[in-house]
Amino acid sequence: MCDPASGTVLDWVGGRSDLSRGFLRCCRSAPGGGGDSGGGSGGGGDGSERLREDPLRCLRAVRFAAGLGLAVASETAEAVKELAPLCCPEKGVAAERIWKELVKLSNYEPERPGAFAEGMRLARELEVLQVILPEALHEEEEGGGGGGGGGARMAATDAALRRLPSDSPAVLRVATALPDSLVFSDGASSALTLRFKLSKKETRLLETLSLLKALDELTTAAGDDDDDDGSGDGGGGGDGDGDGEKQREEQYSAQDSNKRQKTAAASKKRDTMAWVRFYAGEGSGSCVAAMAARVSGEAERRRYASAHSRRLERLSKGVERARKRAPVVTAKYVQAEHGLKPGKAMGKVLALAEEFAVEQGREGAAEVVALMKEKGLWP
Repeated sequence: MCDPASGTVLDWVGGRSDLSRGFLRCCRSAPGGGGDSGGGSGGGGDGSERLREDPLRCLRAVRFAAGLGLAVASETAEAVKELAPLCCPEKGVAAERIWKELVKLSNYEPERPGAFAEGMRLARELEVLQVILPEALHEEEEGGGGGGGGGARMAATDAALRRLPSDSPAVLRVATALPDSLVFSDGASSALTLRFKLSKKETRLLETLSLLKALDELTTAAGDDDDDDGSGDGGGGGDGDGDGEKQREEQYSAQDSNKRQKTAAASKKRDTMAWVRFYAGEGSGSCVAAMAARVSGEAERRRYASAHSRRLERLSKGVERARKRAPVVTAKYVQAEHGLKPGKAMGKVLALAEEFAVEQGREGAAEVVALMKEKGLWP
């Protein structure tokens, strides 16, 4: 503490010595104002009574150590391990306070990159993570047998956390620490929201991340369908045996291929507008960065990020209109110029017109309407 009269720092527990040597120690009160022991542990003890007073200090010790680059003193580490099971809502520590510590840990990132990853590693080592976020160990435990599977997953998670941009929100860092099977399962965002009393903004980010996962999978599937031209292998085939049957098969194959192409085109149009809405949403960039961090392999990560950059550039005008809620063809325009009346039919026409504008890269209302009429898409 600091003497306000003289400005002198009064250190009765060897705190300055510990800090100078890079140690974090939870101290106990020195009896009767005892002197500074100098060695860092005199008058300090293991501090377990301080941790017991407020078990959240177990997590706070992790935050300070990871965020400030300190080593946890051995006796303090043992005390944290002993009392970590108390650091949970069931034992009286509010979930909101636990979440606030995780947010504060994340806030060290701009000044100390990798602090959150180090915090997760240390929390696991001190058996705090098993209490506050046991799901982070879910796949490791399922792997069983003490083999390398769990350790490999934890190493992959650590690498993913370190790849996140420094301004990534805490909720996306926590999501990155969890396995896909939990983050992208039904109701995952609701479960985390209820547990930690997340804000609406944080919940929306989790929902946006799940939406991105779904869109990525749909787009990949559509790409696979496009690659499959339905031509079959043919391979040199038979030698004249059943020519009529072969012709019928080719006819059916052509019809099936045409049907698939039409279905794929309609699906692509829907996917395009889904991507426009996604990119226009708040936090989409952070979610793309978080998803890229989960991708293993440098080449794959670059490919993933590049695909999103190209798509966003191609859809940029549509995305900007979606953000501003300013479609190319407006209700006012179709009422004044084409006599359409407000209602469900008009809503469908306006949605279709914006889809068409995005797909065709058009920005003039009259031009879009004219092209839609030309293709028989105007009522």
